Amino acid sequence: MKFIKQKNIIRYFIMSLWNHFFTYIPSYFIRKLILTVVYRARLGNCNIHMGVKFFSPWKLEVGNGSNIQYGCFIDCRGGVKIGENTDITLQVKILSQDHDVRSESYATRDRSVNIGANCVVGSFALLLPGSVMENNSVLGSGAVLGSHLEECSIAIGNPAKVIGRRSSKINYLCSYKRPFH
Repeated sequence: MKFIKQKNIIRYFIMSLWNHFFTYIPSYFIRKLILTVVYRARLGNCNIHMGVKFFSPWKLEVGNGSNIQYGCFIDCRGGVKIGENTDITLQVKILSQDHDVRSESYATRDRSVNIGANCVVGSFALLLPGSVMENNSVLGSGAVLGSHLEECSIAIGNPAKVIGRRSSKINYLCSYKRPFH
């Protein structure tokens, strides 16, 4: 039991190095190298901007051409998968673990979050544990998603409600790098 507690202390210390130091290194290459080698995140040819914070990045998978922009917080404890050519914009929060408030023991629940290819998550949006965004879907700025967003849907609000459809023919690449981001 003592060994497990010490192992968790070491794990949390190593995680805090990312959230308080490594995330501010002004190099996409070095940040990605640290995330893949030290933290074992499964990253395609994607961009993780400065200031992105994680819990358990070893349970993160990001596809080619995707961006995770400045100030995002991604809780990967329950698993987070982000598809190709997806833009996670400024200050987005993604949660994959919560507590069952109906449980007598306030039990912890891991529920993965899956974001498909060619999606856009608007600034300040919140994805709750178990959320799914199918390919080509858009979640508007400040929206809160706690369930399933169908392919090519555009949703806004709290809770997120579908307000329209998006073309399934996506003809852009969102993979871009700003200097010192």
